[in-house]
Amino acid sequence: MAKSKADTEVKPKAKAKLSRKPRTAEEFIQEAEAPLTVSVPEPGPAVEPLPEASPKMEMVPSSVSLPGPLRAPAKKKITRKRRLPWRAVKVRADVMKSFNLRIPEPYLLKLRFIAANTPDSMQAFITKVLFPAIDNKIESLLKKDKQT
Repeated sequence: MAKSKADTEVKPKAKAKLSRKPRTAEEFIQEAEAPLTVSVPEPGPAVEPLPEASPKMEMVPSSVSLPGPLRAPAKKKITRKRRLPWRAVKVRADVMKSFNLRIPEPYLLKLRFIAANTPDSMQAFITKVLFPAIDNKIESLLKKDKQT
């Protein structure tokens, strides 16, 4: 089959809009050779370095008292005065955030099996099960705090 002239003709590309006026080679070289002005932030307070990690520190029994930076923060009681983070003004229900979940391989295979044999995807199934579980746990924590 013979190609027509319209099929083989190359159309010119539209010119790209530049954000500023093109420079000559001399202008480019002058700008490249000009000294840079860099603002350096003021030095802040000195930070105490963390202790060096050792192989022995990987498996520290819970009975061992750890130094300050490695100790987990104390759990705060939930109170009415304390603001709940999901009720903050800037939190939007339409914004989806991702969160990595580590699960054993058999459960990943089970999830794939569920997705293959139901209309739900793995994500849809997890959200259907997880969201009500999260809400129930929050409700029980708030009730428990209210009683104390």
